Amino acid sequence: MKAICPECKHRFPVPVQFVGRSVKCPECREVMEISRPPRSRLAKFLQTAVVFVAGAGLLGFSCWVLLRAPESEKIQRAVASAKAQVNNERRIEQQKTEEIIAVLQAEADEATAKEQTANEEIKHLQEILNLVVGQLKQKEDQINIMMEELGKVNESVADEAERKRQKQQSNLTQALIKGSDVWSLAGMNGLEVVAELEGIPQDSNITEQQLRNDAEQLLRENGIEVLSASEILKRPGRPRLVIRVLLLEPETETDTAVVNINLDLKQSVLLGRDSTILCVDVTTWAKNGWTRAKADDGLTDISKEINNYINEFISDYRTSNPDEMTSQGEPPQQNMN
Repeated sequence: MKAICPECKHRFPVPVQFVGRSVKCPECREVMEISRPPRSRLAKFLQTAVVFVAGAGLLGFSCWVLLRAPESEKIQRAVASAKAQVNNERRIEQQKTEEIIAVLQAEADEATAKEQTANEEIKHLQEILNLVVGQLKQKEDQINIMMEELGKVNESVADEAERKRQKQQSNLTQALIKGSDVWSLAGMNGLEVVAELEGIPQDSNITEQQLRNDAEQLLRENGIEVLSASEILKRPGRPRLVIRVLLLEPETETDTAVVNINLDLKQSVLLGRDSTILCVDVTTWAKNGWTRAKADDGLTDISKEINNYINEFISDYRTSNPDEMTSQGEPPQQNMN
């Protein structure tokens, strides 16, 4: 049967089995649907009339052939030529039909291959999606575990903070009991050590340098930073621990000498009544007392007594700065004797 492209009006043969299917026009490649043309009453009448006329014509032709037998050979040759021409046209039409069928079959195979490829890609994407979902689930479980551990850590930190707060409260209570001068040591980050001797004989075993070195070593061993004279200028308040020793000379070399020891922490402070006034080298913590030392042993007992005073300073410093001392670790216990 013949099909007509609605786009370019090209007529081309199509097998009857393609009725109802979509094909591409071999001329313009437009997709069209093959439908069987309806037959009207007029067409049926014409078909009957053609059959009748053809029958009558064939009958007349037979009669004419019988009447004109000498021309039958020429007629046979004409009929044979007409048949050859018809067969040739049929062969050409058959070839075109086969080419169209081959093209349609190739397109159908290509569409099937694309569908298979699309299905494989969808399957692959589904596998990837399942893998990603599994990984996300695993990550979610890990995050939940981490959140639980973080909650435990937060509880531990909160407990530790509460313990430090209670300890600090206890230390501050002790500081209130000891006196307000202990509060002046809070937040102090480093100090300078100064030693001053008066009345000490030159042949004595004790010197200002020795006193300063011993005091600095004892302070460092207990976690208190010791600064030089130039470094202390950069620290707030410029705190200085001043060791003063006054020796009252004995009447004889065998007598014990009377010694006055003063341990003062001096720093710059602001007046409470007027915070714009800065007072320099104000004593905010002090320890003083009298003792006796034997002159014949080089006054070695003085160093021991000074160390006892410094240990009291260290104790008050630790009371007013509990967090700093805890972060540095507990210092070793010093000999108080």
